[in-house]
Amino acid sequence: SARVINLNNINTTLLEVIALSGGIANEGRSNSIKLMRKKANGKREIYKIDLSKIQGLKQAEMIVQSNDYIYVDYKPRYASAILQEVGPWLSLVTTTLAIIVIFR
Repeated sequence: SARVINLNNINTTLLEVIALSGGIANEGRSNSIKLMRKKANGKREIYKIDLSKIQGLKQAEMIVQSNDYIYVDYKPRYASAILQEVGPWLSLVTTTLAIIVIFR
């Protein structure tokens, strides 16, 4: 979810900002994080960080500046979403069938 984090400390690292925002959600990709920073010429520079590797953890020690955007890519979980929706109905059907079999 999108959040604005107020940085009280001027030396806050990317890892600290991610922790302050609640961490990487289950649907987030720790191997695909982008930090977008506005340069003096007005253009944005994009840093791609992979927290699943040691080198990415070293990159994540970079200091976050004001007006930086941090984007964690989304990883859809179709199977768990479908099972979450169908699970209660499937449980009801199997319980009903079990009761019918027991009392016959």
